[in-house]
Amino acid sequence: MALAFCLLLLSLPVSADATAAKHRYFERLSMLDLVIPGVDESRAVALPTLVRGIYELRSQQGSFIAYINEAATLEGGQQEVQCLACSAG
Repeated sequence: MALAFCLLLLSLPVSADATAAKHRYFERLSMLDLVIPGVDESRAVALPTLVRGIYELRSQQGSFIAYINEAATLEGGQQEVQCLACSAG
């Protein structure tokens, strides 16, 4: 029982953190009146990267959208990183 509980605890944060980061990202985009054509929160997938707290955001079809941080204050790709209202929240 204890082993199962520990395994559950180890498996939850990655999924929960990725989902929370994705939600915060789309919430922040909405606050800034920005949209990603053809992609909304329900059609995006956040995947953990090798860097803790950084997630790769992709469309359901697998197209790259952005790298985002857990707080959804930074987003970017290979060429640039942008601050999305860093002073907020």
